Amino acid sequence: MKDQFQRTIDYARISITDRCNLYCTYCRPDHEEKLSHKDILRYEEILRLCKILTKLGIDKFKITGGEPLVRKGCADFIYELKKMNKVSKVTLTTNAIFLSRDLDKLTEAGIDGINVSLDFMDYEKYKNITGYDGYEKVMKAIKEAAYMGLNVKINTVLTEQTTMEDIQKFIDYIKYHKICIRFIEQMPLGNKQITSSLSRDEIRKNLKDQGIRFHKVEQKIGNGPAVYETMEGYKGMIGWIEALHGKFCDRCNRIRLTSTGGVKPCLYYQEAGNIRKLLRNGSSDEEIKKVLEEIIYKKPQAHHFEDKPSDSKMYTIGG
Repeated sequence: MKDQFQRTIDYARISITDRCNLYCTYCRPDHEEKLSHKDILRYEEILRLCKILTKLGIDKFKITGGEPLVRKGCADFIYELKKMNKVSKVTLTTNAIFLSRDLDKLTEAGIDGINVSLDFMDYEKYKNITGYDGYEKVMKAIKEAAYMGLNVKINTVLTEQTTMEDIQKFIDYIKYHKICIRFIEQMPLGNKQITSSLSRDEIRKNLKDQGIRFHKVEQKIGNGPAVYETMEGYKGMIGWIEALHGKFCDRCNRIRLTSTGGVKPCLYYQEAGNIRKLLRNGSSDEEIKKVLEEIIYKKPQAHHFEDKPSDSKMYTIGG
């Protein structure tokens, strides 16, 4: 369907849990309130919601968390979602700690892509930012997923700790691996102020100075706003996601569903509504559809991260 600004909304990011097994410093507080199981939507409720969303023209779904693979039955849920009529694509964003364990099931489910959150290709820096000694486990899972022929992307948030040496490690990696590295501009969430980090222009200049030649990828890759480039002599490619300096609100095609049933048409703003009660109080699919249709239609025109931070919490909405 189209919202009030005539943008086609065809993509939903579904958070299935608020729990995560990592404590990335820019994402998660030291002491967050954990929700009880009764507050979290059951898989059958999420599947019902997704079916209703397909009637509104949403056919692409990203499964997120928290960390989705900490929730038991995630791969089975994806299998059921993939079977649903009118669903064209189902992808997963994960920190990959449990990815090796679930790769066979995810492959059997027909997963269309896996995005791995990895900010550093460095053992110590990974441990420092995540609070967990899991770097080797993540790299092993990435290699296994790629070997199995899955579409793998690595999501790398550019923080104030990121150096060109860190960037170079990712660039060196995709010289011989057919994987996309997506460099993501950090957004001021959780009332955190904007921090300084390497920009797209700085990174590209450094790489160009090494003699690397870029070619913009014209065809659409993935569901979101990333701009992609190939590099001559490299098997992989680079993607850029810049919510601040490459604002893409005019072509935003997504909504978000939190694990408690909250609907967020824009990452910047608070929930525009919550449908958990509707799912549990006997409301019909048509009644829920009308509520969702109204929320989606009123999707805000743009975020305002450049003016002030949002108090949205990244770990509860999956990015």
